[in-house]
Amino acid sequence: SAAGHAAAHGPPPPRKRLPTETDHPNPSSTDEDRKHPFDAFDTPDTDRHPEAMTRPAAVSDAVDKLSGDDKAAVLEYMSSLESKIEELGGGSTAAEEAEEEEVEETEEAGKAEEDEPMEEEKEEAEVNNEEDGDEPPFPPMYSSGDDFEKASNLKMEASDLKSMGNYAGALEKYTEAVLCAEPSPLLYANRADVLLRLGQPRAAVC
Repeated sequence: SAAGHAAAHGPPPPRKRLPTETDHPNPSSTDEDRKHPFDAFDTPDTDRHPEAMTRPAAVSDAVDKLSGDDKAAVLEYMSSLESKIEELGGGSTAAEEAEEEEVEETEEAGKAEEDEPMEEEKEEAEVNNEEDGDEPPFPPMYSSGDDFEKASNLKMEASDLKSMGNYAGALEKYTEAVLCAEPSPLLYANRADVLLRLGQPRAAVC
């Protein structure tokens, strides 16, 4: 019987496993042959990320001449511009042209800002000259006199005229009071206030 045969001769030997390519690789095959077929579609990183754009020396020199916030603003704008150009696939020529235009605009803006204060100073000088020519002569100062009673009355009249808005009349009375007797600092201050209201600042500070 089969049971008796197995007991007499023991269990059957195990089956042999057939060799595979991993057990005995083909010596003639290379690493290229063992590559996955889809590896051919992979591209190196150098193709995916093109070389960073370089700035022309002339542009860098021009930017270095800027100072403070102007330089920081230009560098920030140039960096963002280069990134956009690279994303769109633009070449270094387009970037250089854009940078040169930006630097030129920045330099022109800087020159315009430098010219503005000079023009303003010139205009102010012209206005001052016109005002000097139109401003009436300075009111006279005290030289001699001791009529303090008359000076007191004139000061009261001047104060009334000033409160009514008649600054020209008040100036006349204050000046008469100054000439009648040695004036006090308060009298000079009141007359200076009237002169300022009449548009005579130079006379007010004398």
